[in-house]
Amino acid sequence: MAERNFTKTINFLGVFSDQLKEDVSVGPIYDKCRLLGNQLTIILTQEPSAQQDTDLTSFINGFVDAPTLEEQMALYLEKDVDKFVKEMIYEFAAENIAMGITQAGKTKAVADELRDLNYYMRSYSLYEVMAEIDRLIAAGIDPTLAPFMTDARMTDFKNKIAGFLA
Repeated sequence: MAERNFTKTINFLGVFSDQLKEDVSVGPIYDKCRLLGNQLTIILTQEPSAQQDTDLTSFINGFVDAPTLEEQMALYLEKDVDKFVKEMIYEFAAENIAMGITQAGKTKAVADELRDLNYYMRSYSLYEVMAEIDRLIAAGIDPTLAPFMTDARMTDFKNKIAGFLA
């Protein structure tokens, strides 16, 4: 086992590690890496040759820190979609509270009716949320749930999602 230490800022360690594993020179002796702040430790299965040491340094100096598709999607979900979903849920709940849903005794009935929609929202399946809204409207929204749940409110909800996805 051998270790080499470098100072390098890396945001996407998975990408770095995968690319280093594939490196023709260093990949065969690469075991794993650790990152603490900007201190990068490369752990090798054996002492590298002089050429492998040079290649490792060149690899690290030339590494472009770019996310994988999965990491890009995780960042997108965390930064954009999660915020949007939370805002939509909070806005809908706040409007219902302001319209008196609790006093009307309709909280459970509306929540039950929107169970699938809520599931799709929380799983970030926004296209499925829009499809669920279409299903709810097509099946006919129970008029006793008005004004908390109406065709107009559901359509507005769907249009906001469509606007976000556009």
